[in-house]
Amino acid sequence: MAGKNGIYILYRKSVNEDGTESINPVGRFALHGGNISVLEDRDGLVESIFPPGPMTSRELMRMHQMEDGRNPYLELVLEQDIQEGHRDDLVEELNLGGSEWPKPDGE
Repeated sequence: MAGKNGIYILYRKSVNEDGTESINPVGRFALHGGNISVLEDRDGLVESIFPPGPMTSRELMRMHQMEDGRNPYLELVLEQDIQEGHRDDLVEELNLGGSEWPKPDGE
């Protein structure tokens, strides 16, 4: 998948105090025709790792490392994979608000 045209989301992985793992998005960039365009960058991390402009072998290597789990702190995911349901672990549960449904009578 690395080097494929599309929009990529960069996630930061961390361990919470209770020992559970969390993964949070830090930004997005587009790759099209071998060029990188930063779309979102919350703290400058995306642009420091994937600078805008032509993609080099360095950025391609970083993409491979972040996609296959070799980086313990960062994960890179193609947005299309989330939309197609390949990464259910990154889809937050939808909260429509309101209260729970009342139980039917007799329960």
